[in-house]
Amino acid sequence: MASKKIKVAVVGSHGVGKTTMIEEIIKLDLFTYDHIHGIPRSIINKGFPMGKSSTVDSFVNYILEQFKAERMAELSENRVLFSDRTTLDASAYARVNALIPRPYVPEYFVEMLHEVWLRESQFYDLIVYVPVEFPMKSDGIRDEDEAYRKDVCVEIENLMLSDGISFLKATGELEDRVQLVKERILQLL
Repeated sequence: MASKKIKVAVVGSHGVGKTTMIEEIIKLDLFTYDHIHGIPRSIINKGFPMGKSSTVDSFVNYILEQFKAERMAELSENRVLFSDRTTLDASAYARVNALIPRPYVPEYFVEMLHEVWLRESQFYDLIVYVPVEFPMKSDGIRDEDEAYRKDVCVEIENLMLSDGISFLKATGELEDRVQLVKERILQLL
């Protein structure tokens, strides 16, 4: 009988350390894994804006890439799937963007993103939320507006709380976050 794949979603605003935390857990070499990552950058590389300038086309392409990556990872026999972001992130960005001048994204589309997230949340066994705790390191691509970054993180947490989504909040230094998430994954395995 094949072992169940543990699906771990890591959510949070840009520059909070999601990727770094996942990479550190992977380095421990405790299990085989798939890692969904880099989707926002691939959308930018296709010519679609992300962050404050996200458009309907940006979000549609994000959902398409996320769902394709999840479907492909399901086919793998690896024990753990890490998804560095989910459609929850897109939903939170769209909600925060609705409060600032930016390209217009209709309210019905923002609502649809939320429904997509609610459906996707059922796919994951563990949702890890990484809040803003440290200043972001500039990379020349991501929006460096700290207030915006914090607003997105607050919206992510508020959405999960209001929707009754169970999540693990990973806080503290990198080592603390890695230890917390590693222990939870090992419990699930």
